Amino acid sequence: MKNIRVALSFATLNNDELNSFLILLLVCLKNNPLFPNLPVKYADLAALVATYQTRLTAAQLGGPKDTAALNEARDAVIAALRQIAGYIQSLGLTNESDVLSSGFDIIIPGKTPRQPLTQPQFTLDNSVPGQLGMNLSAVPNAKAYHVQ
Repeated sequence: MKNIRVALSFATLNNDELNSFLILLLVCLKNNPLFPNLPVKYADLAALVATYQTRLTAAQLGGPKDTAALNEARDAVIAALRQIAGYIQSLGLTNESDVLSSGFDIIIPGKTPRQPLTQPQFTLDNSVPGQLGMNLSAVPNAKAYHVQ
């Protein structure tokens, strides 16, 4: 029997990444027949997420008081997610797809994390008015380049 573990790496996500993860979880957990008895009721989780999102917006515009409120909301959401992750893992599901349908990532034993790729070297050329050219050296194993 395969030992499928739920990853708790969501606790290390930055605020915007956590917000995206929370939206994914709400979509995945709503009416999911594999997880009928969540330790945190769906309505309570949705309320925690709404509070987190409201405080995230306020903290981006506000001061230290708003940041402290965001941190409190983040801690409450993380605590709820840990309870839900523990519940999902305790079900003893044997199919990766079943666990992944919850929205949580899984830990696959024996797989080492990928090493980050090196930053590409580039030069900019603005010799043509109204245009900006960029020369980019290829990075081995890169699948795409995100230019901002």
